[in-house]
Amino acid sequence: MGSRKNIWDILESRQVDISREYSMLWDLFNNQRIVKSKHNSIYTYTFTTVINDFFLEFKSRGSIISYADFLDALKIKLPRTNIKLADLDLLIELILLVFDELNTLKTRYDYGTAQRVVENSIVSILEKTNQKIVVIKGKGKIIVPNDEVVTTVSDVILPDDEQLALEILGYSHYSRKNDVEAKRKILNRLGSYIEPRLKRNKNSDISFVLNKYFIRHGDDENKKNIQSLSTEEMSELYDGLYREILHYILEQEHKKFQEHVKELKINMNG
Repeated sequence: MGSRKNIWDILESRQVDISREYSMLWDLFNNQRIVKSKHNSIYTYTFTTVINDFFLEFKSRGSIISYADFLDALKIKLPRTNIKLADLDLLIELILLVFDELNTLKTRYDYGTAQRVVENSIVSILEKTNQKIVVIKGKGKIIVPNDEVVTTVSDVILPDDEQLALEILGYSHYSRKNDVEAKRKILNRLGSYIEPRLKRNKNSDISFVLNKYFIRHGDDENKKNIQSLSTEEMSELYDGLYREILHYILEQEHKKFQEHVKELKINMNG
C-alpha cells in the first residue's frame, strides 16, 4: 500500500486550471470588501471604485475616458468563458498596470494590504504556469515564459546591450505570437550582436536565414523568399532562428569559459 499524500503534495501536484485561476483572480480583484477608506474603517470598496475615481489621471489611458472602455479596448474577458493562458496573462498585466498607476497618485483609499494579497495570488499563478514578470522599457510589466536558456542569454547580453537583453526576454510574449515584423526587428538586432562571433566561428544556417529571409536585407531576392511562406510559417522560421541564435551564444560562452579555465590551469602549473 502506497504512502498517503499530505495536503501539500496534493496542492503541488494539481493540474493548472487556467479558467479557474482566471475566475479566482478576477473575483479577488473585484471583491466588494478588499479596499478600505483611509478615514473610516467601516467603509469598504472594490478596486473598480478606486480606478473609476482616478482613471482620468492614468497616464496609460491614452484618449480613453472610462475604465469600462479601457477594459473593452484591451478585450479583457469576463470569467467563466473560454479562457486561455494569454487571457490570464493579459488580466495579470492589467492588474499590474493599475497598481503602477495608482501608486503614483494620492487617494483617499487604503489598498496596501489588498494589493499585497492580489500580488501574492499573481506570484502563485506564475509559479504554476512557469512564467515571470519582466519590465520592458516603454512597455511596462509583461508576462513571459520562465525559460532558463532565454534568461541565461539575456544575462550574458545585459552588460553589453540592456535594451536587447529585455527584447530577448519579451520575444516570446503572447502578443508577438504571429507578429513577424516585431520578431524580425529583434532578430536583426541579435544578428548584429553576434556578427563579430559569426566572422570568427561560422554558423552557415544562422547566416543563411539572417541574410535570405528579409531580416537583414529587403532586396527583391529576400522579398521573393518570404512570399512563399504564410504568416505562421514565417513565425515558425523566425522562432527557430531565435532559438538557434540563443544556443549559439551559449555555445560561444562555453568555449570562452573553457579557454579561460585552460589559461588558469597553465598558470597554476607554471
